[in-house]
Amino acid sequence: LITGMMARHHYRGPQKQYRGNHSGNRNAFAEKIFRISDADSAQAKQMKPVIEKTMTQIDSLENHSKQEVKVLLDSMKASFKSILKPEQMEKLNEFTAKMGHSRHRGRH
Repeated sequence: LITGMMARHHYRGPQKQYRGNHSGNRNAFAEKIFRISDADSAQAKQMKPVIEKTMTQIDSLENHSKQEVKVLLDSMKASFKSILKPEQMEKLNEFTAKMGHSRHRGRH
């Protein structure tokens, strides 16, 4: 888990700075692994496809996770409809719309 978090941090950088075009980030991440492991050029050539495959899998997991979170949050809001007054629901919807917009700004 910690290794995955470190990989994500080095691959993407701080989350709010992620810009969606991460081929440069993948290269930077690969270069960092090569430097840390002191890999020679032959080793780096063998390691590169493994790094690419891993980063693709991480992207897929993150995308799937984001979709699951959205479903859970939508379900929570639907449950609030029977609890909150219409004007309260409207405020909540405005807030979550802003949060969704700011969450996606600077990412994918």
